[in-house]
Amino acid sequence: MQKRSQLFPFQRGFLFSLVFGLILATGITGGWECRAEGLPPSDLRGDAVNHRLLKELQARKIVMLADFGHEFPMPYQTIVSLLEKWVDELEQGKNHFRRLTIVLERDESDQQSLQKFFIAGNPEFLFNVVPPRASIESFEFFWDLRTIRKRITSINARSPKQPRVDLDILGAEDFGEASRENLWKASERDGLLWFVNRRDVLSAERIRKYLETHSGRKMLVFYGGAHLQKGLVEKDLLGILTKEEARGFYLVSYLKKFFGEDAVLSVSQFPASVWDIQKEPRKTGKEADLFLSPSSLRKRPEYEFDPNLYDACIKRTDRFAPSHALGKIFSKRVIEWLIRNLEELEPLKDGFLGARDHRKTKENLTFITQKDFTSAGEWRKWWKRSDFDPCRRLDLPEFASQMFPLCADAIMHGHTENKLQELGVELPSTSPIGKSWEKDIWPEVRKQIKLYNYIGLNLIGTPDEQRIAKAYLIKETGKDFSNPASYVKWWRKSVYRTEY
Repeated sequence: MQKRSQLFPFQRGFLFSLVFGLILATGITGGWECRAEGLPPSDLRGDAVNHRLLKELQARKIVMLADFGHEFPMPYQTIVSLLEKWVDELEQGKNHFRRLTIVLERDESDQQSLQKFFIAGNPEFLFNVVPPRASIESFEFFWDLRTIRKRITSINARSPKQPRVDLDILGAEDFGEASRENLWKASERDGLLWFVNRRDVLSAERIRKYLETHSGRKMLVFYGGAHLQKGLVEKDLLGILTKEEARGFYLVSYLKKFFGEDAVLSVSQFPASVWDIQKEPRKTGKEADLFLSPSSLRKRPEYEFDPNLYDACIKRTDRFAPSHALGKIFSKRVIEWLIRNLEELEPLKDGFLGARDHRKTKENLTFITQKDFTSAGEWRKWWKRSDFDPCRRLDLPEFASQMFPLCADAIMHGHTENKLQELGVELPSTSPIGKSWEKDIWPEVRKQIKLYNYIGLNLIGTPDEQRIAKAYLIKETGKDFSNPASYVKWWRKSVYRTEY
């Protein structure tokens, strides 16, 4: 039998799309001009990277940090670790800026739902924020932000005479004269033309207006790496538009025009270990995250990056762990969310984005329920009358039958491993010859699926689902975390040996 690849399953399934995504989303990145007074020009490693970013925020109005993989945990956690460093140093009495706004690729409605979640802690609000292709890791990120805001509340309570610390959220997406519905109904070409000519302009205007009414604040922009590329660039890498039509400016160029070149710093990021998964993740010294200067990039021909696109570049050396599909968590709350999405998307399914999201939503509903209705109305009618318990289906023989072809194809050919990975399954690299599906393989696969599903339920499920999931997790893991996001981190560290 042919030897299986030594890469983790998700990397074999995602490697091409991830590399292409890095080219599109990070521009495959840039150099560094050391403009802030007193900062060393040399490369920085490990915890010094976050310290450097905080110094840059202190010296400038805006720092932009690239999201180098939408819905993946590592980009999210670079923001979390930076914010935790900021709060740690505030607690230590460091003289940092005390008012910070995080800018996300969300709109004003999403922003309002996030604020409600931060106050109440009810995950129902988050279902108004996330897209049909959302990951569990996006919920983990929002829980992390809520935890950081609670720490800030404690700082303010302990030091009432000090200037208040404040962490705000801004959703900078704005559809302007085009509604979301019209964009989702548009053709791929028309959607790309709007993306090239209007999207970044509208986001920049929203940021400008916010800072005009919130003077003195620092701003941390967390956007896809493409939006951090400076200058006039081609914004369509799919070849649908002509070269002339595809040329435009991204968000960073407009912000630098509004606030000044030195007031805005764009920092690209890229994961090193996606190409070298066997290497031990960063520990200390040479294995730590690396903040690269232009002189270093010129001396390292292995980094084929354009230093003209970004102001700075961070090489992240921990393992690039996979994301897990929110739409494949067996939860009543997820089914309701998917049907609601289907109802909104059905009138839009003739458009490029509408068709994409409608197809994905219907696939997830069918996977969880094993039903296949034609219309959103039929799905709603069934759900209103149904006593279906999605979580209970994980133990039924029909679910084992459903999973068998996926597992068989993954074991023999690797074609469906990313679909298993979305459920929390990592197949062993040993040969299945001589092993029984019923006695050896399926019990282990089901155990992995149930564990990650209950981690998801504890994070996003209904109150009853959360209660059942928490009891299961305590029994299976021996861990009793008060914060549901902690189980997501525990799983990732246990399976992929990450430090985030």
